Amino acid sequence: MNRGMITLSSSQLTLIQSSILQLQQVPQELPIRIAAARQQLQATNAQQTEIELSEDSAEAVLDSLPMPQQNEDPQLTNTRTAFMQFLTSLRSNAQNNN
Repeated sequence: MNRGMITLSSSQLTLIQSSILQLQQVPQELPIRIAAARQQLQATNAQQTEIELSEDSAEAVLDSLPMPQQNEDPQLTNTRTAFMQFLTSLRSNAQNNN
């Protein structure tokens, strides 16, 4: 299973946490890692944090986000883009290692 680090802001973590609640099946690690990252940001007053995620967890996040719309919240667009780039990077690294 491919894993990697993704940098997320507090608002992105909040968005993800609320969107994954709507999913029936979520990788077991995902809610735990999101909650831990939010707690770390609150404790340190940082703007962003890195979180280690599997490819499956990143896919689950993308599945939980609403379909792209023309006039959507820029934070939603940025979050979707960050996860698409994260998955592209994971898959590229996996191909280069084989």
